[in-house]
Amino acid sequence: AVTAEVGVTDGPKGVVVNTRNGKAYAAFPDLGIVKIVTGAAGPVVTLKTGANVKNLTLDPRSGRVYAMNRGPGTISVIDPDTDAIIDTLKADRGSLTALNPVTNKLYVSASTGTDPSVIDLETKSSTTIHAGTEGNALSVNVKANKIYFVGYEDNFLTVVDGVTNEP
Repeated sequence: AVTAEVGVTDGPKGVVVNTRNGKAYAAFPDLGIVKIVTGAAGPVVTLKTGANVKNLTLDPRSGRVYAMNRGPGTISVIDPDTDAIIDTLKADRGSLTALNPVTNKLYVSASTGTDPSVIDLETKSSTTIHAGTEGNALSVNVKANKIYFVGYEDNFLTVVDGVTNEP
């Protein structure tokens, strides 16, 4: 098997694979970059996104990749065809992201002690979710339109309704 070298100075902290175009995206937080590999041994594209890029989320419908940049509190939107940043979304104190591709909403966990938020990708408006936890880990149940948050060192799970944004 052939592998592609993606970096040796900073280990990737997030990776997604777009099965539509065969590209793999790896986040390198210390370098503030996403490396994009086409195929098993294809060229490697380096894309500067922002400081402390830790989390990548793939939209399976559009193929876009959302790169959470903790340093500047932004999300870089990467186009799957051009490998370029086509938009930058504001995400103050964001840490992780999860997408509901059916509702076109991107959920953003927050730093310790801060409520998570949801970004409507059509309008780019952001709404705070008063979940009672920052959402150190999160997941979306697309079929039920429920979002699950677990806080840092919390011993409980908060379930949020995707329609009302209420626990």
